[in-house]
Amino acid sequence: MIDELMQSLKNIALAGVGAVAIAGETAAGVAQDLVRKGEEVVEKAKLANEELHRKQAPDTEDIAQQAARLTPEEREQLIAQLQEMDQVPVEPVEEAEPAETVDTEAPAQPADPEEPGDA
Repeated sequence: MIDELMQSLKNIALAGVGAVAIAGETAAGVAQDLVRKGEEVVEKAKLANEELHRKQAPDTEDIAQQAARLTPEEREQLIAQLQEMDQVPVEPVEEAEPAETVDTEAPAQPADPEEPGDA
């Protein structure tokens, strides 16, 4: 009977060690999965960001092709408009009024801690 009890305790201890080992392996696997998923998300975000930049950036070839299709009169109008835009003065941004300053000057004569009558 004592042998059976000892064997049961031994099995319980081994089961605990096995549970810890499985938990460790599972945690390592989960960590690897999280890293892999994080890398995938970052890569997808990079691709989406690059695509967004491509869509938003003006294509200078398209602009040049459009300009080439303009008639000489239309080109003259465009040039005049661009020159007018360059001559429009840019209004300066108004600066905020400075806040009132607090007088932080020290008093003219500091108090003398050893005045007669204090002793």
